[in-house]
Amino acid sequence: MAGGPWCFTTDPSMEWEYCEIPMCQYDCLYTKKGREYIGRNSTTKSGREFQRWDSVQPHKIPSVLTSRISGPSSCHENFCRNHGNAARPWCYTTDPEVEMEFCDIDPCVEK
Repeated sequence: MAGGPWCFTTDPSMEWEYCEIPMCQYDCLYTKKGREYIGRNSTTKSGREFQRWDSVQPHKIPSVLTSRISGPSSCHENFCRNHGNAARPWCYTTDPEVEMEFCDIDPCVEK
């Protein structure tokens, strides 16, 4: 793992060494509100598909929400997100009768 992350050690004979840093899980919630969630969940428990964040059909998405989307749009597409202060990640649905729904995302579990 040459050239990777490293740490100073408490061992006087070894000033530093490379350290292994586990990859984060992306398809689970680290916090209850899930503002950090960047997984690819795009349906609800009820099976509704989510509307893309860059679409205006069937629901117009307020610019205050779309302006909070950081990174390339390919990271968001129609995936669950919590761009505000909602209880957990959610998305607009493609169902004209149901504007939005929360996502069914499990909490992360330490491995």
